[in-house]
Amino acid sequence: MSKSLGKISHCGKRAFTLIELLVVIAIIAILAGLLLPTLAKAKIQAIKTECVNNEKQQLLVLTMYAGECKDFLPDGSGGNWAWDMDCALANQLIAYGSTPVTWYDPGTAPRFGPIDWFGTVPYGTVPGGGASLWCYDNAPYPDPSAKPGDGFRVVGYAQTFYGTASYAGEFATNTTQKLGETSTTSPGPIVPIGPAAKRVLTACATLNSSGDSDEYATMLGYTTWNNVDGGYTYNGATKPHLSAHLANQTTPEGANMGMIDGHVEWRPFKKMINRTSGSPYFYY
Repeated sequence: MSKSLGKISHCGKRAFTLIELLVVIAIIAILAGLLLPTLAKAKIQAIKTECVNNEKQQLLVLTMYAGECKDFLPDGSGGNWAWDMDCALANQLIAYGSTPVTWYDPGTAPRFGPIDWFGTVPYGTVPGGGASLWCYDNAPYPDPSAKPGDGFRVVGYAQTFYGTASYAGEFATNTTQKLGETSTTSPGPIVPIGPAAKRVLTACATLNSSGDSDEYATMLGYTTWNNVDGGYTYNGATKPHLSAHLANQTTPEGANMGMIDGHVEWRPFKKMINRTSGSPYFYY
């Protein structure tokens, strides 16, 4: 009796060689190197877009304010710097449709964010017991009974309101009292102030503690864009202000400008000059 034996086959799996693995890892590293800068740029662009939307909303509510005040824009007196807003005025602008978040630039992240702006949820103090920027100068929120002069909030954008302390003397021509005005009498004779499309009403806060020169080459040498002292206390110590849209550079990349005519445009840093008197100096 014969017996046939079938053939037995073994199907082995072929493994990657070390060289093949290294090639795959190298390809992944190259792709990551190409994609990460693109993703970083996309993130920065998203922040700029959010900032643009903030400024458009600011321009809208300020136009509504002027429409109900015989073309007059808000009075900027009462604060210390170009980004101080009377708490009663803040109430009005929120009533017109903005929100507290509208008045803070996301371009100051990650050093400054919601905790710095508003403190503990929803509003109040920051770690260490200091007042948040929105509740600065004894300006609680909400405070529907606030009257002009009852205190001010430190917001994240500089405004060119008439009477703002930062625009004293020769810099007063940078302010705007009425939405449709074409000239100003301050600080002396009547001075033309240019078309509405070129007049800044609100801008990203680009500030420095050295404002004695407008030369771009000199400004590149400044080292205080990341460390401008102020009265803001966080965890028991002064927390330095910084300019928006630094983009990991020693000097700002640029800033968004909201113009009197209602449009918002990006301005590179090299085209900015100092527009205010006294430290810190605001550039746009």
